[in-house]
Amino acid sequence: MKRKYIILGLAIASIGTGFMARMYIHPPTLRPGSGQEKLGRQNASGELSVPAQTQPLYAFGNSQWVKADYTFGANKGELNKNNVSQNHNTLLLMSPANTYDGAGIESVGRYSFGLFSSRIQCPKLLGAICTFFLYEDTPDKKANEIDMEIYTDGSRKIDLVVHVKGLRKYYTQLILPFDPSEDFHEYLIDYQESQINFYADSKFLARFENDIGQSAMKIVSNLWWPEWMPLSSKAPEDRFMQIGLIQYESSNLISR
Repeated sequence: MKRKYIILGLAIASIGTGFMARMYIHPPTLRPGSGQEKLGRQNASGELSVPAQTQPLYAFGNSQWVKADYTFGANKGELNKNNVSQNHNTLLLMSPANTYDGAGIESVGRYSFGLFSSRIQCPKLLGAICTFFLYEDTPDKKANEIDMEIYTDGSRKIDLVVHVKGLRKYYTQLILPFDPSEDFHEYLIDYQESQINFYADSKFLARFENDIGQSAMKIVSNLWWPEWMPLSSKAPEDRFMQIGLIQYESSNLISR
């Protein structure tokens, strides 16, 4: 068996009032002699080596992404498509002033095993979370899901969660070594056949193994206000979750 790699990077680019993503397809750049032939291999310092981007080879438009326009049971407000905008090459997900509303996007396509990463700067909000996650979206709601949920209240907390067939299977809460509202940071899900690894700025956070669910899933990112947050305070002004990049690197097994 030989592992084949394809890069699908989604970089926001301006197209008037909408937004566009760019796809990158190229082989990964592995450090010579690093022993990182397997995707997601850590080096001696505990960092994950992620291939550098090359120039975009293909560009596609809004048909690849959907702006969220709905609500759900645990949400204090709603995700409104009008709260999605852009500023140059940065996608903006807004929580409007004096509301519990938010915004989100999700991919039309579904993606299987590989590296899923996003560059995000969260706003400062008491009671909201920024999310980057994978979601199977099945009609019977018995879906697999892999979540990175970043708190926006200054606590630096992040929840890492895995749902299998609609039930929460794994959960851990950690403290990030940085303030997610001060700058852009990379959040990465390494989803493989037998395990799921989580990283922030290439630093290993956690690993879940055994009965993790195996399915192709949509890529989703949103800013929302959970009902289960103990304290919430509506912002006096518009606040934005900023996304600079979403990237997917596939790891497909092929026979030789």
